[in-house]
Amino acid sequence: MKDTITKEEERELERFQREYRRVKADRFLKRFITPLLVHAEITGWGSMGSPKWLHRSARLSALASNDAFKDSQYDYPLTADSRFIHYTTPQTLLSMLRETSIRLYDLNHMDDPREFTFAAKDLGFADGYSLKEARSKLFSFSMVEIDQEGTTEDFNLWQYGGNGHGVAIVFSIDPTTQRHWNNYHLSRIQYSIQEPEAFIGLAERIREFGHAENFHVRDFEDLFVKLVAFHKSDIFRFENEVRLLHYHDHDFFSRPSENKTWPKDLSLDVGRNGQRSFFDRLYLGKNWETRYQLPPTIDPDGTAKSLIPRLKIERVILGYRLKPSNVRDLCESIHQLAHEKLGETFEIRPSRFFEHFNRHTPN
Repeated sequence: MKDTITKEEERELERFQREYRRVKADRFLKRFITPLLVHAEITGWGSMGSPKWLHRSARLSALASNDAFKDSQYDYPLTADSRFIHYTTPQTLLSMLRETSIRLYDLNHMDDPREFTFAAKDLGFADGYSLKEARSKLFSFSMVEIDQEGTTEDFNLWQYGGNGHGVAIVFSIDPTTQRHWNNYHLSRIQYSIQEPEAFIGLAERIREFGHAENFHVRDFEDLFVKLVAFHKSDIFRFENEVRLLHYHDHDFFSRPSENKTWPKDLSLDVGRNGQRSFFDRLYLGKNWETRYQLPPTIDPDGTAKSLIPRLKIERVILGYRLKPSNVRDLCESIHQLAHEKLGETFEIRPSRFFEHFNRHTPN
């Protein structure tokens, strides 16, 4: 290729590069992503390097829209009747009401030491900084679906509700905007004994594709991190987890006071395992309206709010080991905070195991 080119030759080169990238990106999509997500599309690419050669590599963008997950194994189609239960402590519930938000913790915060690595080990996230950074961008809120028979409690899962001394919160999720969510995804966790077949040797297969096609996808791991976050070891199958996942890109070592672009709802934390971790927020009640409302000049149709899931507390179930003498105070606190902070209240009922554990046995 010549060292200098005319304006017309430059325009022709740009047209060639765009078409080259489009064709190669489409082949990459069909080879590696479409088998997992049939509705996925490449929404953009970024190229760096010499203008004469930059078409040979790109950083592809995809999977931000929840619509890409439709009809896949990672899709949980919501209906108006869908309900989910989350086990926690009374203190966490009261904090949730005071803050008018639920906390989504990053995957560095989880109990399972193999969280995320179980399915991502062949993507190069075995250990160290890259693993921590990848997990720090994936924020999770764990729930269990309520089945069609209306069974709302699993005795084994009360271990996450203070071993019966806590509460279980029943949520609904607005189904009307599910396909518009941006970087929010809802799916059942998929459990398996071994690494999922789709991800075995994936990094090597993508590198082989790059050499064969003369088109290298940079940071391809970022295209798959959401999917591997929905896989866990079979030893956790008893949880029957449904996970609400939020992908939130940020600098792992950035400091809020020094970074004006720091996401305002992202907070530092320390995980149960002592690792540096973060939590994100998803607002509830009347605060959801104000927090996700953009100025009419920017969003005249008010459609931006459809990008964010809307959860609603439908009822609270009191743990079967809560002292009856304390229940009244707890219920009054819950109702007062719900009315004041959320602008709405909800039913509070005892656990279906309450009578069994509080039945007086004859002497």
